[in-house]
Amino acid sequence: MMQTLNCTATCCKFNEHEKCQKDSVQVVGDDAKISDETYCASFKDEETGKR
Repeated sequence: MMQTLNCTATCCKFNEHEKCQKDSVQVVGDDAKISDETYCASFKDEETGKR
């Protein structure tokens, strides 16, 4: 069963109705203490395809 992951990256190609549709997501922030210190390394711009 796939987990639901909320997403606020409006220009990410994997974001559909504020839910991530990518099968596998990498979140980076090894030393993070709060969620604002992390980022989605799986992000791809929906227009350019770049990270």
